[in-house]
Amino acid sequence: MSFVKNSFYTLISNVIIIMFGFLTSVVISRTLGPQLKGVYDLAILMPTMMYNFLNFGQDVSIIYFLSNKTVDKKQAINNMFPVVIAYSIASTIIGGALIFILKEKVFNDVAYITLLLALTISPLTFLNSVLSGVLKSEGKFNVVNKIQVINKIIYLGICTILFIFVNVNIVILANIIILFISIITTWRKLEITSIKLSFDKEFQRKNTIYGFKSYLSNMITFLNYRLDTLIIKALTTTANVGQYSLAVGLAEQIWVFSSSISTVLFPYVSSIEEEKEKSRVTTLTFKIVLVFTLLIIVFLYLIASFIIPFLYTDVYEPAIEPFKVLLIGIFSLSLGRILANDIAARGKPELNTLSNIVGLVVNVILNLLLIPKIGILGAAVATSASYTITSIMFLISFLRVAKVSTIELFVFSKEDLEIINKFIKKILRRK
Repeated sequence: MSFVKNSFYTLISNVIIIMFGFLTSVVISRTLGPQLKGVYDLAILMPTMMYNFLNFGQDVSIIYFLSNKTVDKKQAINNMFPVVIAYSIASTIIGGALIFILKEKVFNDVAYITLLLALTISPLTFLNSVLSGVLKSEGKFNVVNKIQVINKIIYLGICTILFIFVNVNIVILANIIILFISIITTWRKLEITSIKLSFDKEFQRKNTIYGFKSYLSNMITFLNYRLDTLIIKALTTTANVGQYSLAVGLAEQIWVFSSSISTVLFPYVSSIEEEKEKSRVTTLTFKIVLVFTLLIIVFLYLIASFIIPFLYTDVYEPAIEPFKVLLIGIFSLSLGRILANDIAARGKPELNTLSNIVGLVVNVILNLLLIPKIGILGAAVATSASYTITSIMFLISFLRVAKVSTIELFVFSKEDLEIINKFIKKILRRK
């Protein structure tokens, strides 16, 4: 299936996922309220931290090497299972230790059972990411998308139990159940009848070297996305965490368009040998994402003051202004992520690491300065500033690596318009 078709179908699937995710967020936020939602957000932060700090980019590198045919599928899977086992042991031990150490200072409002239950999400997420990566490297995005859509529907169904029993652990269990379903379904779609645990030193060496480059960038990106949650908890209340996380969660849904294309872009660009073709694909993608994302953001900005209290009740009104401010950063990073994926696909993820480090430093400094003064609005300002600066650095790196001009990147060419026109005609003919 072509890059354009994969991107289109991935977008459609992600729109459906967003719809069910949106309904789920309404159910969770309305039933739990800001305080318990804050408890859930803090609990889920633990497995997310473990995943981002301990995966060492292995799930990303497997896509890269399978896409450019450096290794075959069976070899990759056989060699990745020892890594999955090691990761599971490490994440459980380190995560358990952190829960014990940080319980009183960070997780004081979260029960031990909730934190330990949430911790089991980490190894399941890693295994699921590795297996999904293999499918993506084969271009089977339609399969990946179907699995994700089904999981979201099941997740919403489980979360409706909250209307009867208001308990954070129900939401944690829902996450665990859909991960199990995803892993089993993905494994079947890979059509591998057996595995043989292997440890090929050359494979592990290449996988680790490339993976570590991506790992540093992704780890810093995660801190850029979620460190503000910990700072808010340290400087304010758990209820503020719940309100701010709602604003962040809603704003990040806008990434559906850029994420849909970025997911397909990375393995596709990795498989292209000619540099000019790589640049042509990415510049056209960038311009399309820019137009659609801008339209979505303007629309959401205009309806935010009405839609948030209407859907989530008045207790979430403090999330309105942070949400509006976050839209600026989300727009910037929607574009930046397209460029970052191209840079990584060219084998230079270390350039993304530098950009993310600068963004993280800006984020931490501004959060510490602004949250004590203006609360969660300060966190939103810090995050938007950080995302924008990071994206500008992605832009500079891309222009140098891809050797394209600013005009080529931002202005539609005659060839671009012809490609778009042909694609629209194909879609209309099918209808």
